[in-house]
Amino acid sequence: MNISARLTDERVLDVHCDEHRLIVDLMDGRTIAVPLAWYPRLLHGAPAPKAA
Repeated sequence: MNISARLTDERVLDVHCDEHRLIVDLMDGRTIAVPLAWYPRLLHGAPAPKAA
């Protein structure tokens, strides 16, 4: 068995922010959300760049 074999499709479908989280939707249906506090430049950025 090849341990580096890709078992899931990890391509990104969408990336967006809400007031408190950075959210990444993956092609395989999973969603990953992390606190914006982990990314201070995004947390303190203007709303327009966050929406892009």
